[in-house]
Amino acid sequence: MILFFGCWGEAGHYLRDVQGREPRLASPQGPVRWRDFIPWGTRIDGGLAPRTNGGGQATEGLAAFHQNTAWVGCPGEIVWCAISWWDNSVDSRPGSSATFLADHRCSPAELLAEAREAFPEVFARLKYEVQLPGAS
Repeated sequence: MILFFGCWGEAGHYLRDVQGREPRLASPQGPVRWRDFIPWGTRIDGGLAPRTNGGGQATEGLAAFHQNTAWVGCPGEIVWCAISWWDNSVDSRPGSSATFLADHRCSPAELLAEAREAFPEVFARLKYEVQLPGAS
């Protein structure tokens, strides 16, 4: 599964699956909201994109990559990967970011490639290249 958190056609940040719906996870207790099964919770809203200097300013397109595990109410743990960057392609307010999340282990380049395939409309609106961590 790959998910997108960011502006979905207009200002305002939302988590969406490839069909554009808010994802929910089924558990024995009933549906679980996304913030309960993603290991970063609400930190995906601007908390995963990199700060580029001591003043907290950000560079649009400069990405940060994260891996974490989450217990989802079923046996075992799921490894989650995220790539996040500052994005003002829809919302010009400071702190606007774009984040892609995958529920499997992958590299930054693999996650970005999956995101481009699953969410081409997000990448079509970008006026900059996403810069992967550690890439020159």
